[in-house]
Amino acid sequence: MVTGSVKRIDVVFDRYIGNESIKTVTRGKRAGKTKRPIRKVIDIGTVPLPQVWAQFIMLDENKANLALFLSQRIIENGANLEQMYEIITAGGFEEPHITKSSREVNMPLLQADHEEADTRLILHAVNAVANGYTRILVECRDTDVILMMIHFLGHLQAEIWMVSGTAKQRKYYPISEISRKLPKSVVDNILGFHALTGCDTTSSFTGHGKKTCWKVFLEHPQLLDGVGRDGPTAQSEEFVCRFYGATNPLAGVDKARHVMFQKGKKAVEMFPPTKDALELHLSRANYQAKIWLQANIPQIKIGSPLDTGGWKKGSDGIEIVWCHLPAVPNACIELVSCGCTTKCKMASCKCNKSGQICTPACACNADNCRNPAGL
Repeated sequence: MVTGSVKRIDVVFDRYIGNESIKTVTRGKRAGKTKRPIRKVIDIGTVPLPQVWAQFIMLDENKANLALFLSQRIIENGANLEQMYEIITAGGFEEPHITKSSREVNMPLLQADHEEADTRLILHAVNAVANGYTRILVECRDTDVILMMIHFLGHLQAEIWMVSGTAKQRKYYPISEISRKLPKSVVDNILGFHALTGCDTTSSFTGHGKKTCWKVFLEHPQLLDGVGRDGPTAQSEEFVCRFYGATNPLAGVDKARHVMFQKGKKAVEMFPPTKDALELHLSRANYQAKIWLQANIPQIKIGSPLDTGGWKKGSDGIEIVWCHLPAVPNACIELVSCGCTTKCKMASCKCNKSGQICTPACACNADNCRNPAGL
């Protein structure tokens, strides 16, 4: 299990805290249209693995039992190691703070309450460096983890690598080198950037992937200073306006939407979100980034996600609150536009017929329009 130059191995697991986890929505999406879940307790090595893994993994109880079984086996097998080697495991035991070592030593700095294995990885890596290890390899295939590694580990006096890929084709990412090449303000706010532009627990912006948003972030990283730190939202709103190409990014998303609507060159789904929807999105991004920004400490200080307003309690756990205001104002439900070129003087004008005033979406652009409804 431990060979060559490797002296310590840390194995961490996710915890499953029930319906108030912000990962409830994500896990529901991953389950998709899988058939009904199957409850199966794996507590001894002779229990056969489930035939349909997707049906087994749907239940949090199954995953928690499996994590407990593996954690116990890891420590039992680790007891046979020579004293120079050590295996540490956490997150899989019934009590969230329990962390066990094959050396049977007390580890108060690793007794954490983290829900996610992603953040525990960072805590354990920081602890390893503090205990004198100069070469750290983190095996994971998660974007969240590599970004947390850049934020927390890149500046440490150690050689830090993330190992990803498959067993046949490994990929190695030099975290220290990547971190050194990035401006400090980018490293400081990279977790807020990831949370705001879309991750497992937050939505992304239609038509604007990470690559598009990254270009703006490199130019204006300071705009995301407040994400994950309970900062004001005005700068984050400006950031969103900038990657949407708003002519006046300081005017806000509602003004950007208005200008794009006037031009009439894009589908509605390509518009920026409304200010109402964006503020709810920013509350979720702030909550997620706040968790990540505390990955290097054992006890994460954060309230309930329901207190943010970005989520609400549903029948199967918490649900996303997308907006407070109606998606389409009542006045626009039957919105029509005309193609008049004669300033709407003719009785055939669509807007005139429906008793509505002309708008900038009309061919007349509502400029010196003679539609009787608007006079």
